[in-house]
Amino acid sequence: MLIGIEAERANMQQATGVEHYAQQLILNLAKIDRQNEYVLYLRSKPAKWLLDLPDNFRLKIIPFPVFWTQLRISWEMLVHPVDCLFIMASALPIIHPRQSVVTIHDIAWEYYPETFGRFMLRYLKFSTWYAVKFARRIIAVSQQTKDDMIKKYHLPAGKINVVYHGFDMSTEIRRSPDDEKKQIAALPDKYILYISTLQPRKNVIGLIDAFIELKKEKKVPHSLVLVGGKGWLYDKIMEKISGHPEIIYCGYGHDRFAYLEKADLLVQPSFYEGFGMSILDAFA
Repeated sequence: MLIGIEAERANMQQATGVEHYAQQLILNLAKIDRQNEYVLYLRSKPAKWLLDLPDNFRLKIIPFPVFWTQLRISWEMLVHPVDCLFIMASALPIIHPRQSVVTIHDIAWEYYPETFGRFMLRYLKFSTWYAVKFARRIIAVSQQTKDDMIKKYHLPAGKINVVYHGFDMSTEIRRSPDDEKKQIAALPDKYILYISTLQPRKNVIGLIDAFIELKKEKKVPHSLVLVGGKGWLYDKIMEKISGHPEIIYCGYGHDRFAYLEKADLLVQPSFYEGFGMSILDAFA
């Protein structure tokens, strides 16, 4: 069988939960399946680990400026069709094989639309509706996500399979730059850790307010360490941090386990999560 995978998410240098999912799925498929043939569609130059995949994995770089999944992969499906197409997030090409599978990680925009920009909200609403309507099978990363999709999109339960995230502490992909290693080494002995993108639905401002109150009322010795990329409206979070030296923003973390190992506590104050991968990492 020839299986196509939208792999650009696995190719991103600053990976969040969806990108980690894509990376690990490809790595583990490569370990267990030498029978099927895979085509990995990329939009940009591949990361080194993608070049080391087995011979039954072929990379195909197909650049395109906008709506890459919906338009460029559609054209690819028209001229070079595959037996099965797997899209690891909430989008599906307009042209796709009958055997198409999508993974839905969450549908936060249906519950907290105010935490998304206007264009992104419209895009996510339409692309997810189209994906779940026309995909042959849907993978949900939690029972909660499955229940939410059934409720919001009126899908038959039998169309959705819940496949929980796995866990892997291997260092095949994650590498901390030298300056990040120094930053981690310089962190205070006691700190509370937040790991995720800085954006409204993650409730980071609420976390900061709660931490400031905790320091004021309980005099706890801990600092608050924020690790994650800068998302939509992150500047408001930066303004909130200003003047509070006990709140440390480290930027994007290439090796989240290095931060977790030193932390006394992990917090996840999000208004909504489909799964919450950092909690799984912390348990491990």
